[in-house]
Amino acid sequence: MKHTYHISAMSCTGCQTSVEGARSNLKEIAKATVDLKKSEVEIEMTAHVPLEKLQETLLKAGLHYTIEMAGSKSGGHGDQRSSAG
Repeated sequence: MKHTYHISAMSCTGCQTSVEGARSNLKEIAKATVDLKKSEVEIEMTAHVPLEKLQETLLKAGLHYTIEMAGSKSGGHGDQRSSAG
């Protein structure tokens, strides 16, 4: 399954590499692809990972970004684009 999330504070390819690399900390994440222009990450999961767990993973990796559902700038439950993968 694929989910798209908004990540705030990403501004360079180093940020992109760090976010994509943090996926290795969760076995449920098969792939993470960052779009810097949109400040989004598309995550392919083998099992659903709650948003709170994704945020915790970024923080544990030393990344002080905020992750939220794509389409939601308030941190609440907004649009979540997903598709079977």
